[in-house]
Amino acid sequence: MSAADILPLLNQILGRLGALEATVANASHSGPGAGGGGSSSPSSASSSETEEVPRSIRAFDEYTSSSLTPFVTACSELGGDAASLGRLVSESFAEMRSFLLMASACKAPADSELGPLMTPLGEKNRAISALTQRNEWEKHCKTVSEGMAAVSWLCVKPAPRDYVQSALEGGEYWANNIRKGMFAVLVVCVCVCICVCVCLFVCLFVCLVLLSLHVAFCCHTHKHSYTHTWITNRISSNIAYANGLL
Repeated sequence: MSAADILPLLNQILGRLGALEATVANASHSGPGAGGGGSSSPSSASSSETEEVPRSIRAFDEYTSSSLTPFVTACSELGGDAASLGRLVSESFAEMRSFLLMASACKAPADSELGPLMTPLGEKNRAISALTQRNEWEKHCKTVSEGMAAVSWLCVKPAPRDYVQSALEGGEYWANNIRKGMFAVLVVCVCVCICVCVCLFVCLFVCLVLLSLHVAFCCHTHKHSYTHTWITNRISSNIAYANGLL
């Protein structure tokens, strides 16, 4: 029987052991005055279920709730390949949790058996890499693909810190490219806005100059017309006066 066949059996055994522990805990907490049925309160059952989960797994669940869940939600809202990335990352973390739960209850497997146990995680990583295409999500897919290589820390000995740090730096490289692209778009938008504002200011200035020239021309024309009329009237009156004298 291969290691891949043993994993479901181990999970089944762990589930049955957990059920037996819960039954024993409920029986120990039920007193003689508990109605004769040996039933326990919901709070006792909840505390026993919490005790079944190892401390390391509870810490893992807290981390995924605070960090993974917002990431998956954001990916779902973006849609497209981003939604697929969020789903695959969530599934990878679920596989990682199963591996850690098995590791908390079993001895370390031989190196020859470790590979098949890591197969589900490897399949998820290959699926993430397969999403990388020449489209708007290319750099996002590369960011996640490089970062998710860190899940292989499960089989790194003795300490996976350097390996995880290297994988995260690979993802950070592509994340910085995304930020630079967004900054470039922002700079272009600001430049376009500045150019539009300058053009509007120039147009307004030209309009004011033309309006001023028009007003000045109208005033000059009106004044010239008034002067011409006054001179004509004076000449006519002088001619009439001269004719009267004659």
